[in-house]
Amino acid sequence: MLRGKSLKVISIFITLLIIFSCLTACTVKDGDDPANKVDGKTQSPEAPSSTPTEEPNKPEEPDPFGKYTPTIDVSSVRYSTGYYKFNPDDPDYASLEQNLWIRQYEERLGINLEYLWICPDDQYEQKWNVALASKDIPDIAGVSENIFKMLIDADMVEDMTDVYEKYASPVYKSYDEFDENLTRDYSTFSGRLMGLPIHGSQPDNSDVLIVRNDWLKKLSLPEPKTIDDIAVIAESFAKNDPDGNDKADTIGLLSGNAIDVGFLGLKGFFNGFNAYWHIWIEDENGELVYGSVQPEIKNALLKLQEMYKNGSLDQEFAVKDPWKAGETIAAGKAGMAYGTNWAPYVSFMDNMIADPEADWRVFPIPTEDGQPAKPQAAFAPAEYFFVKKGFENPEAAVKIINLNILIEDEMKTEALETEDEDNPNSEVDIYQYKLAQHVHKPWTNLDSFNAIKDALLSGDDSKLVNPDDIGTYNQILKAKDGDREALVNDTVFGLEGTFSVINQYRDDHRIVVNEFKSFPLPVMIEKGYGYEGVLYQMLETAVLNVIMGAPIDQYDEAVADWMALGGEEITRQVNEWYKTIEK
Repeated sequence: MLRGKSLKVISIFITLLIIFSCLTACTVKDGDDPANKVDGKTQSPEAPSSTPTEEPNKPEEPDPFGKYTPTIDVSSVRYSTGYYKFNPDDPDYASLEQNLWIRQYEERLGINLEYLWICPDDQYEQKWNVALASKDIPDIAGVSENIFKMLIDADMVEDMTDVYEKYASPVYKSYDEFDENLTRDYSTFSGRLMGLPIHGSQPDNSDVLIVRNDWLKKLSLPEPKTIDDIAVIAESFAKNDPDGNDKADTIGLLSGNAIDVGFLGLKGFFNGFNAYWHIWIEDENGELVYGSVQPEIKNALLKLQEMYKNGSLDQEFAVKDPWKAGETIAAGKAGMAYGTNWAPYVSFMDNMIADPEADWRVFPIPTEDGQPAKPQAAFAPAEYFFVKKGFENPEAAVKIINLNILIEDEMKTEALETEDEDNPNSEVDIYQYKLAQHVHKPWTNLDSFNAIKDALLSGDDSKLVNPDDIGTYNQILKAKDGDREALVNDTVFGLEGTFSVINQYRDDHRIVVNEFKSFPLPVMIEKGYGYEGVLYQMLETAVLNVIMGAPIDQYDEAVADWMALGGEEITRQVNEWYKTIEK
């Protein structure tokens, strides 16, 4: 499924400046300063004039990196994927139970991390259901939204509000500022922090418009800035033989049959009308309204209906999922489509390689009035990191995340990925084997884009420290030298790529996120609010039907049915929730 998902296309690095700030801001115990240890080896700090008597785990002032003496045992669980690679002959990379992260936790923090069980990723939910039924859960773990909600409902989760405030490192806390508390909001219930914030790439998955620039030039068409521009370009692409084969076999604006997807969806088109699909936005009265049932949606539908009627859209789009529709792009038979940052890596890349004339260019999404667009973006934590209620050392979970952040640059995240076939650790992604692996500095992809952009503009790549960024930079240089297989990297991370547009959205504070930052309410599940539910499917079906020529009244009827069959009650409860949160 594509819905609500985004591909992670780059791993994060933490700059030396931030790391230095963290080190200087934190108090540490004698001889246990993490800054004095690299890969577990103690540098030589000055010896204290006297050695105090050591008392086992005596209460002390909160220390984000304080080491437990003696070592404490902490249990967890996790999943493994087919992408994980190990080297049994090297204790640093031998397994999920034996690796350099496990050693770092013990040597720097005095935490002996033990996994109660490890299972394939597709069995993780099932294993958790069994654990919940038996109430045999670990001390700390990362879980899905569904499992986290069940843990909350069962009163099995420790309140981490005060623990986080006392023990989170300055850098960890700064991540909340970077993402404007988006992640924290999802883990907060009745004003209390029940899960530790897990920051990821953030809402950088807004749509852009991707267009065959060579077709624009061939047909003397303007760059798209308004919805009317899109309509003119799409019709010309469909009727004026841009591929030069003397056949009317090209599609102007391509989409699949799903609206809210990151590849060949329609939400970007809706956003051009200030219409927001399947998210909650604040109205002029300060209340939340469901974007999919607002009047602006109808304006977008009427325009799409007009474009479908004149042949600008694929006449079979309603029966093609995005992957199937993407075959049209790969075959060189479509000239324009919406997608998010990673979209070029799919069918667009195939066309770039196959057709040396194909010149795909990225544009901000056009709008009805020509004003800068305010695109929507999906956001939710990659996972929810909880501590079992009653665990004696809840701060241990915070310390592990603090250390993950601190040493991420030391580890160089994926520095062991090499092309050396003789290296037994080649392609080992060391960041994946830590606990709470999804904790990164917010907006990681845009950080990478800006670092690569600076290197491209200056011609100096010496400041690139993340191996992925260096690799992408080199790929872009290859693309500029004519390497078609490398061209997609330029279309994503290049000076005019997808992230250049999304970076501008972010810098201008134009990204619209879902204001309902919480789990689905019970009434949502009961009434079928989600993607596979009856309420959602009813609205999406009406959208497809109207585009293909049904009267716009059919959408009005679907909205009325949505309200009557549960939408009105959902809206009421969403606003009750909204009144309980800090704004």
